[in-house]
Amino acid sequence: MVSRPMHSPTNTRRPAPRRLIGAAALLVTMLAFCTLGATVADAGIASTSGAISVIAHPTGTLASNNLESDTTIYAWFEQTIVNPGTQSFDHRGAGTVNSNGSANAGSATPGLAESYIIHFDQAGGGSARVSNASITFDEAIIGVWQTTGGLSGSDAQWTPAGLTYGALFARRYELGTGGNSDRYSISADLRTITILNTFTVGNGVDQLRILVNPEPSTIALMGLGVLGLASIVRRRRRNQTTT
Repeated sequence: MVSRPMHSPTNTRRPAPRRLIGAAALLVTMLAFCTLGATVADAGIASTSGAISVIAHPTGTLASNNLESDTTIYAWFEQTIVNPGTQSFDHRGAGTVNSNGSANAGSATPGLAESYIIHFDQAGGGSARVSNASITFDEAIIGVWQTTGGLSGSDAQWTPAGLTYGALFARRYELGTGGNSDRYSISADLRTITILNTFTVGNGVDQLRILVNPEPSTIALMGLGVLGLASIVRRRRRNQTTT
């Protein structure tokens, strides 16, 4: 008879099942990004003034005459993207933006960015004007899209899940200097955009898409998610080496 060495039960360690580790990693990631989304949506906008109303982004297909008001400019958060690549904007920088050549196109390559929409569509088939309304973000504005091409060209990357920007007639910010012309300004610290004037008529829709640097707490939350995943990996390796 061949004797077999006895092992003490207290020295026997079985590695955690792969499914359990995978589930834990997924949970950490989901919690981190769910918290991230909530923080961005709730805290990315520091304050508003005037006729701007911050809402949850619409769902379904947004077309002309779907989200109308003669007195309210709607604003909503779209999404956050890590390393979105180089972005080519219709305008970057501080100052007043109108038709006098003051829209300074430029590019940036942010490591992390979040997008917001400002939307004004008059009620019915008449015309409407709103002036001097502002929105202040927690961090600096990276750049703005205001042309039809700039807005539609950035839709594929920045439109949030569950929303399609559909048949939005004359979707743009038609810059000018007169009373019926659209114009806006960005503060010197790049945190506040003021709608100096927005005017729409018929089925026209005024929109701006604004890209902003996320607040530091957002980056910290993402770091917590990464640290959680790293901790799971280290624990798994220790279990395997002591088996």
